[in-house]
Order: sequence, then C-alpha cells, then structure tokens
Amino acid sequence: MPASIIQTKTLVQNTAIATITVVLDTVATVGNELIIALASDAYIPSANIPTGFTEPDGGRQERYLGHYMWHKTAVGGEKTITITPQGNCSHVWAIFEVNGLSGIGSLIASAGQGAGPGAASSVYSTPSISLSAGNRFVIASVGASSTQNFLTLDSWTNDYTKQVDLKTVVGGGGTNNSIGVATKSLTANANDLTSTAATWGGGLSPDSRTSIIIAFNVGGIDVTPPNVPTGVAVTKRGATTTTITWNASSDDVAVKGYDIRLNGISVAKTATLSATINGLQPQTLYQVTVRAYDTADNYSAATMAVPMTTLEGSGRYYWSGSARHLLNPRNIDPLTHYASLPRVPWEGGPSYYQQFTGMAGTEWTSDAFFPIGYWGAYADQQAYITRYKDLKINALWTTYNNVVLTPDWLRTAGIWSLGGQLPGSGSEHVGYVVEDEVDMWGGSGWGGWTGATGFVPNVCTSGGADCGYTIYQQTEASFPQDGRLRWTNVGMTIFTYQNGAGDAHVNGVTPQGSWPMHLVTTDMYFYTGSGAIVVDAENNFGIPAVAVRRAGNYGEVLMTKLREYDGMQGGRKPLGVVVELGGQVPAGEEMDADKVEGAVWSTLIHEARCISYFSHVFADTTNNPYSTNVLYSSNGVYPQIQARVQKINTEVLSLAPVLNTQSYVWRGSADMQSMLKIKDGYAYFFTMAKVAAVHSNAPRTFVLPFGITGKTAEVLFESRTIDILQGAIHDSFALETTYHIYKIAL
Repeated sequence: MPASIIQTKTLVQNTAIATITVVLDTVATVGNELIIALASDAYIPSANIPTGFTEPDGGRQERYLGHYMWHKTAVGGEKTITITPQGNCSHVWAIFEVNGLSGIGSLIASAGQGAGPGAASSVYSTPSISLSAGNRFVIASVGASSTQNFLTLDSWTNDYTKQVDLKTVVGGGGTNNSIGVATKSLTANANDLTSTAATWGGGLSPDSRTSIIIAFNVGGIDVTPPNVPTGVAVTKRGATTTTITWNASSDDVAVKGYDIRLNGISVAKTATLSATINGLQPQTLYQVTVRAYDTADNYSAATMAVPMTTLEGSGRYYWSGSARHLLNPRNIDPLTHYASLPRVPWEGGPSYYQQFTGMAGTEWTSDAFFPIGYWGAYADQQAYITRYKDLKINALWTTYNNVVLTPDWLRTAGIWSLGGQLPGSGSEHVGYVVEDEVDMWGGSGWGGWTGATGFVPNVCTSGGADCGYTIYQQTEASFPQDGRLRWTNVGMTIFTYQNGAGDAHVNGVTPQGSWPMHLVTTDMYFYTGSGAIVVDAENNFGIPAVAVRRAGNYGEVLMTKLREYDGMQGGRKPLGVVVELGGQVPAGEEMDADKVEGAVWSTLIHEARCISYFSHVFADTTNNPYSTNVLYSSNGVYPQIQARVQKINTEVLSLAPVLNTQSYVWRGSADMQSMLKIKDGYAYFFTMAKVAAVHSNAPRTFVLPFGITGKTAEVLFESRTIDILQGAIHDSFALETTYHIYKIAL
C-alpha cells in the first residue's frame, strides 16, 4: 500500500520567539513517521533539533532563507512539538504524520529557495526525482507566496492542504500573502522509472518569504513471493488429527509464515515448520499442500499435493459386502457431547433489548421476534409501507422522504423505526442511527468537525478524514436520553484501510473518549462493488480474485471480523451485515434472488442477530436497473428478488425461537461453514459450503457431536429427509449460494 499522510499541521511565526510550538490535531499513532519541514530565514543550530528527531543528510540549508528537515518514528501519543531557533524572522512550519513507511528511508531530494522584499521574481522548480520500480515516496512542500496560490503545483495530489493569510497573521493588511502545504504520496509503476517535477504556478513574487520541497524514498514494495516450500511430509496420523512438517522457504525480504491446506481449503497458518490439524474425519483421504507467504502477503505457489489418509476411529464396525464401516467413526471423547461443548459468545438474544426502556414490553424482547430491516426505505406512501409488511420486513433502519403520516403508517403496519424520531413519532420509534459509514467519510480520530456529513468536502476542519470519533460522540450526544437504542452502520474501510480502528468504530471506545453503541451493522458489497472490492479482498483477506464475489464472504469475512472487533472490549452487542438487493456499479456483478438468499444465510450462520437489506441500486443494468426502492419496483429481476426476500424472511421468522438461542462451538467439517443450536429436544445444523476458488457440488460429510441420536434429519424448507450414517450427514451443495438446515432429534 502506498504511504499516505495522516495529518498535516502548519504554523507561521514572524515575531521574536524563544521557541516554536506546534500542536498536532490528534496524537500520533505508534509506528507512524513524523516528518518536520521548516522553511526559515533564521538560523537553527543542530543542537536544537527537537528531542527524538533525526536530521538526514542534506536535511538543512543553514542561515538565511534556509530550510530544515527532521524525522522520527512515533512511539505513540506525541502531540506537542517544540524547537528553539535563533533570530527574529519568519518561520513556516509543517509537520506530517505519515503511515505506511515502517521506518523512514533516505532523503532523496531537498531544496530551498527564497527572495526578500523587492528581489526579482523567479520561478522555483522542484528537483527531479527518479524512483526505481515499486519504490514508495512521500513528497511535501511548504512556503510563502504573495500573489500566487501555493497549491498550483503542477500534477500534485494535495491529500492534505492548508493556507493561511500571512499578512493577517503578521499584522498587515491584504489577503494575498499566504503560506500553504502541498503533499504527494504514490508508488512507482512496476518495471518502470518515475521522474517527478513540479513548478510554482506563475513563479515566486518579489516579496515572498521562503519555500522548500523535500522527498523521502521509503523503499520498495515487496512484490516477489517466497519460494515454494519443499519436503512436505506427514509425520503423525490419528483418526481425527495429523501432523505435517516441511522445509523452510526463502524470500527476497522475509518469510512471514506458511498456509496449510487440505483438499485446497486453508486449515491453518503458522510461522513454524510444522502444524497439527485437528477435527478431521476418520478413515478419510486428504490432499495436503503448503504455501509460504511473506511480510507483504505475497503467496508462493502450492507444493505438490501429498496424500494422507486418517486412521480408523475407535469403536465397533460392521461389514457390507467386502466393505468395512465404522459404527462410531470418532475418537470417544466426553467433551464432544453436545451438552459439554463450549458456547459461542453472545449478547443474550432478546433479553439484551430489555435494558432499553424504549423497547420494554415490545416484541424485541420476545424469543419469537427476529429483526428484519430495510436500509434507506422510502416512507412517503402508505403503499410502500404495506409492501414492506407483506414481505415480512419488521424494521426500517433508515427512512427517506418521510411525511407527517409516516409514523402512523408504521405503527399501523407493526413496523419498527430505528432511523430517528420523526414528527408524530410514538411507540414505533425504538432507536436512533448514529450516522452511516462514518469511517469512510469522517475517518478515525478526534479532529475538529465542521458539521458536514456524508461524502462531501470539508467534513473535518483539518481538510482530511480524521474526525470520525468526534462525529459519533457529538451526534449521539444530540439525541434525547430517552431509553432508546443507538446503532450505526460502519463501512468497509474498518476491514481494509483503517483495519486498526475497527475496535473503536464498533465499540465506541477510545483512550481519548467514548460514545454509547448498542447495535452495529456493516456493508462491503462483495457481489456488486467495483473492481476495488476484489483487490481489497485479495490484499486484506487473502481471498483469491475468483472467489471474492461469493455469498459466503458476507458471513465468513464480514461477520467473523465484526465479531472479532466486538469482542475486543469484553462486551457483546447485536451485529449484522447489510446485503445489497441490486447492482452498485456497472463493473460489478448483478444481484439475483439466489445471491441475496445465499448472502443473508451466510451472515446468519455466522451469528448475525438481524437481517439488513440495502434498497438502492446505482448500476442501471438490464436486470438491475437504477432504483431507490427494490422492494417496490417492478423492473428487471426485482419481482423475483421480492419473492425471495419474502421467502427468506418467512423462514427466518419461523426459526426465530431457534435463532434466539446461544450456539454451540462445533466444527463438523473443514470445508463447510456451520452453526449448531439446540432447542426443545432437537439439534439444528445451519450449513453452507465454505468459500473456495472453485465451488464443488460433490457430496460432503458433516460429523455430528455425541448426544445426537436421531437416525434421520429433516432438511427444513426442502421437503426431504436424509439418513444419518455413521454419526454423520452426507449431502451436497449445488451452488455456492446453497444452504441447508438440518433438524435432528437428540
């Protein structure tokens, strides 16, 4: 990932001073680089370099109209930086916090130029910077100009910019004398040399002060995968376990670890040269392969497959013709009795909502209720509300085009509103939305907030995206303390570019402050997002490109990661994933009924506590034409999607008493995603095939825990039963969107 500038702070000083002090907008994050650029016509001794900072070779041009450079790797928490100069002249400061450097590289360009009052006008050209293939660099400039806009440097990307009226600061009149900061960060093209150059638009003016430009080469991006490991061997076998060893791989930078795969499915990752895999099926053939990966997550090709067959489990067997079959194909272990299995962490189900007086006595606290919401629902016609109710929608996360009768229509239909209080609201209003996708447009941090919302300029006072936490806190504080639930929907950046901030966005807790958060959903549209979704999934989740647009990723990736974030503060809250009902960009896939159904059930199998549908379509294709209300539109494939949504919701509501119980931890098969629940004398197995590069509809085997003695399983909603053989279910999944729910007597 290219280096990027997190925040920029500038200061102009033109009076007699003992020190210069710059206070960052937010504290620096550990591991980020802090870079100081100072354009000055005063002398600054080397002894006065700020504490902890280093001055690279070529980082200063001493005495008048000079420039100075320093950098350090943040230990975390830095906010106030001071320096003691000499002289009574102007100083133009810029401090950059930059991530993606991992220890700053060499200073590859540094130049300063200035002209005093009355000096001849001149054009200031930056040095030409040549970078090798894959090198990353951060480039910045800071200076003053009397008539020219500082930000007219040709071809620059001004990630963070700031201009200050120098004459006003110093005490003079006028508005043209300004300072500013321009920045650029990118990665050189592969197998190419990049030369960058830029000039002041129009040149420096006669009464300008001083200016500098600097560039740091921060090293190459590792694009070379490790060598393929050798010597893969099976050193130990059991009925349900095996130990595998291999020889070390090598890499041009560093090998980070090894990915062990059985039948093409990743089952373990380790930094060592061996792995023990548990939970296998007895007397079963597996193909073992190993891949090495480096610190940049480049994966080697897989080794040649090594066959490995697990041993027979203990227990009796019987003969069928010439074939021998085990009656109990598992090692006998009392801990595998379902009653002794560990339980999946949860928030408490319907009882969770009893803490909110706005939900007290409502169906939210009943085991027979399961939240099924529509995000962005239009509510200006009663016919819309009637349609939602017909489709078994029981909650609207947010609403558009509300009219005075909207609350009454919702109450009449028995639909709950969580989008905030409307004029005339009453018992239907049970929650407030604390904004949507703040991570994507407000970023992560406690910077100042302008009050703007959404994907518009100038949301944060810094001009960057560093005030998301401020937005959450101030928005939530504006709601009445009336016992109603607070919820938010977070965007995809907490799983990708802002992965380290996921805990704060989901839990509403940071060292600097907090805000209440009671229910969280998220969205990352694997099916219909742009090509960037595929790249992000590859880079951040290790999903092969061919396997990104799959239903299973909505649960396997998003719900799994969301639950990981949710558990970081020790508590639990209801979570869910927003599933799109139509295309988002022409380059993405179109949605159809099967994809919607598969995506929804994948989230439920991974412990989603609600269903959330997204109503808007932006792709405008034949099957997915532009729409703001898929559940009402009669165009394209939307009637089929509406019918499937009704089917999904009907099934979910019929299973609400089961879904509202705490799940058991049980992995019945390495190549399936599953959820186990026990209710009223029956076991319920919710299953889908795990995401794989190539989906297989071949039969799969799902081993049951002890204590489940039924001989047949009812496959719910499919009008069929299936025999349970040797303590396991054998069934196939025709499509990657296929799911099965098995109901078995204990």
